[in-house]
Amino acid sequence: MDELQRVTEIRKASLSDFVLKTRKEIEALQEGLMMSEEEKAEFGDFIDDNYTEELLERHEEEAARLRAEVELRGKMLPKVKEWISIKAEEEELERSAQDPNRFKKRGTAMLREEKMRKRVEKLKPKVGSPLPLICMLT
Repeated sequence: MDELQRVTEIRKASLSDFVLKTRKEIEALQEGLMMSEEEKAEFGDFIDDNYTEELLERHEEEAARLRAEVELRGKMLPKVKEWISIKAEEEELERSAQDPNRFKKRGTAMLREEKMRKRVEKLKPKVGSPLPLICMLT
């Protein structure tokens, strides 16, 4: 009886290791797909701590589904991420332009701002609007 209990504990520990490893993969895939917290929460088994074969199987199925989604959207995701980055830089430039003390800054702040402005002006038309891409992602 003690041997059976010991083997059961070892099996449960190894199951937890596999589930946790798969959860890390799922998290990475969700981040890569830029999923919202609501979308992430749809996989309710993510917070289940009762490590069983069934739980591991559901985690592996979710990871496989997310890998397929990444493969399907692989070409679009970098463009969307680039657009988000450019949009963030553009918003930072707008905030900087509204700062009344921006001309009082010392050093290379103005040079950095001008380089960022040129980069945004150059890359934004190349990337274009992400609306067609975002529509394809949903």
